[in-house]
This record gives sequence, C-alpha cells and structure tokens, in this order.
Amino acid sequence: MGGAAVMLWAVSRILREIAKQAPEMQAKYEAYLATHHPDKLRPKDGDAPE
Repeated sequence: MGGAAVMLWAVSRILREIAKQAPEMQAKYEAYLATHHPDKLRPKDGDAPE
C-alpha cells in the first residue's frame, strides 16, 4: 500500500512540474517550428482561416 502511495505522489509531483513549465516549453516549440519547419506553423488565435 505504501509503494502505491509513493508512486501516486511522484506522478502528481511530476505532472505539477510539467504544468508549471508548459507556457515556456510551448514558446520554445513555436520558435523551433518557425526556424526548422515554417510550413508546419499553426495559425495564431486571431488568424482563423475563412
């Protein structure tokens, strides 16, 4: 029972850390795509295709 509790605690801690870093990682990914794969860039929120 204790092992399962430790595993759940570790998973929740990892997910919290990922959630904290999400905006920064998203910006880095967008910059990478712009540099290496400009054809795969997603449109910005205001640039919806019509």
